[in-house]
Amino acid sequence: MPAGRNIPILVTTGLDNVESIERAFRIGATDFIAKPISCPVLPHRLRYMLRAYHLAEAQRISRLGHFRWSPNKPRVERSPELSQMLAMAGGTAAHSAKSLLRRVFPADGRR
Repeated sequence: MPAGRNIPILVTTGLDNVESIERAFRIGATDFIAKPISCPVLPHRLRYMLRAYHLAEAQRISRLGHFRWSPNKPRVERSPELSQMLAMAGGTAAHSAKSLLRRVFPADGRR
């Protein structure tokens, strides 16, 4: 649902395997927690998820760009706002870190 794309979604699952978790994230989950649910842990997970949601909303509203990079992956995911700042077409996408750094001011790229 496009109107609800920014609503955080916590998936509870009895399937504790990578394939199920990856599928949940692909279809829009914000986070997941495996069953049986630990009642003492649940409020902390929800608080973290909502904090991340509010940060993402603040970035979207203020048009701050961001990227996500995992050292074990060769690709960097970029936000639509970062795409716009770097004059790159296509909204959210994944690119190599080098391709993004070529669009950054040279002195900032070295950092």
